[in-house]
Amino acid sequence: MTVQTAKGFYHFNFPVYFTYLFIVILPRLMEMVLFSNMMHVVINNKFVAHAVGITLWVVVFFLRTTGIFNYNLLLYASVPGFGVSDMDEMVI
Repeated sequence: MTVQTAKGFYHFNFPVYFTYLFIVILPRLMEMVLFSNMMHVVINNKFVAHAVGITLWVVVFFLRTTGIFNYNLLLYASVPGFGVSDMDEMVI
């Protein structure tokens, strides 16, 4: 909202902001926490669990961003791309 205000756009759409925060971002963060917890339960060494978890996240990140593998059902905590447009709203 700071960047939006600085650029002179004062029409704030709070339902969209909260929807994005609680429907898209929060579940992904919770999945990350559960994945990290599962890694530490399965692997009984703290540093090895960190290394395995970070390695898997980096591999998934690069597979997703390079477009080599973009099947969302097999990529952990991955959602399809989407966008928000003002064309759907009536602004008076």
